[in-house]
Amino acid sequence: MGTQFTSRLKLTDRKRIYKGIVEALADQLPLPSPPAPRKGKLAGAPAGPKKPRPSKTPPVAAVKLLSSAQRQRFGEAAARQVLDVAAAHGFFEEFADSRLFIDVLKWLQRLRSDAEFEGFENIIREYGMANSFNPVADLARELEDITNKERADKFRVSVMSAAKAILGETSWSKVPKKQGEAPALTLGRQLEKLSSRDLVKVYIHRFVYGQLSDPISKSDPESSKTVLQEAISEVEKATERIAGKAVAQIVKEGKLNDPGRIHQILLDSLREFQKPKAA
Repeated sequence: MGTQFTSRLKLTDRKRIYKGIVEALADQLPLPSPPAPRKGKLAGAPAGPKKPRPSKTPPVAAVKLLSSAQRQRFGEAAARQVLDVAAAHGFFEEFADSRLFIDVLKWLQRLRSDAEFEGFENIIREYGMANSFNPVADLARELEDITNKERADKFRVSVMSAAKAILGETSWSKVPKKQGEAPALTLGRQLEKLSSRDLVKVYIHRFVYGQLSDPISKSDPESSKTVLQEAISEVEKATERIAGKAVAQIVKEGKLNDPGRIHQILLDSLREFQKPKAA
């Protein structure tokens, strides 16, 4: 068994995730039209079950026909189903003890701070990137060095993927060109353009999405069940909303530069999200 948290999910867990997602979709489908009453049947006779569960997976076309509100409920129910399964394996306790989430966020914030206040010169000098043609790759290697020191951390892969997503997306942001500027300096200006709020939001979103989408994918290794593919798409939107809500609380508390508190707020947000919503 691998060291990452999602690798401990067993076949029964994957089946439970799949079943829960199918039922979450069925809950959003229109109720079937009631059959016409038979001749001689008394008015007011008790009706049968309102919404029988389908015996097979609803077609992907069913997802396409859902309204935006129904798709949102479907995505949140699918995300909640994964969290329910993960919680049974100690997800919240494990994440509460994870230091790597905090350490990598500190590192990302240090990159951005140096870019904003020092022109990225300290980072360029520290990592020897003055003549680098690919500073993003250089930083990705430094990131791997940081995460490899905590190989036992159950969330290492998702943390690393979230940080790499920030580096990659930042490198594509547009900044005015400067003739003869070294690529590392250009990256510094791109990092400076990234707000502290956006950095934290993207980091949280990519981390949570990685944690929830991976078990869904593994519940169908052959990617043959298109309903799960649609679920992953809606879960991505749901995790973005989770990130947005967490960041709103972080900003309210004035803790954008406090990785430890950010970690706790995210943990609390996920616990709150997992609670079943009132009908």
